[in-house]
Amino acid sequence: FTHTTVPLDILRQLRTGRYTINDVLLTVLAGGLRGWLAAQEQPAQELLALVPMSVVDTDGVPSALGSHVAPHLIALPLAEPNPLMRLHQISYGTRAHTDTGRAVSARRISDIAGFAPTTLQGLGVRAAQAMVLRPHHLLITNAPGPQHPVYLAGARMTASCPVLPVEAGRLVSIGLTSYDGTVFIGISTDRSHMGDPVLLADCIDDAV
Repeated sequence: FTHTTVPLDILRQLRTGRYTINDVLLTVLAGGLRGWLAAQEQPAQELLALVPMSVVDTDGVPSALGSHVAPHLIALPLAEPNPLMRLHQISYGTRAHTDTGRAVSARRISDIAGFAPTTLQGLGVRAAQAMVLRPHHLLITNAPGPQHPVYLAGARMTASCPVLPVEAGRLVSIGLTSYDGTVFIGISTDRSHMGDPVLLADCIDDAV
């Protein structure tokens, strides 16, 4: 396991037009994975990511938030060398979800009183377990958190870094949580197949 961070302001600068912060994050991860493969002299290829997304009907796993989490498969175009083209292709894939009218916005989730990002991360993992028989390469969860400091008994929380399990047949799981102006990226890998994930974290930083 390792982690890295990205300032939310940088992601906002990268977002243009109809693209969302989630689109930009997925594009950054795709760029990081592309760089990771290149560093190991492996050919870039399309990877299929399982990305649980919050919806408003009963198709997914129910939560106390009044919404549900449903698994979605999104192709990460690692073979595409142009980051802007990767962003466009990924946005096209995520719009298939948002255009249904069932998607729950990050602002709506993070504004719910008492919401903890770990709740959505846990629901995302549970939703992913239902997709274990559908071929995919990695799991990516994204849980927005409060954009202001949170305290416990007077102590300020300084970080909120997700740690996801690695299921059988999946080599890497990546969790994203935004908190107080920063996106925390947690990377869990199968040590017998991927080894040290620090290189992947460095490649994600380069992709930003």
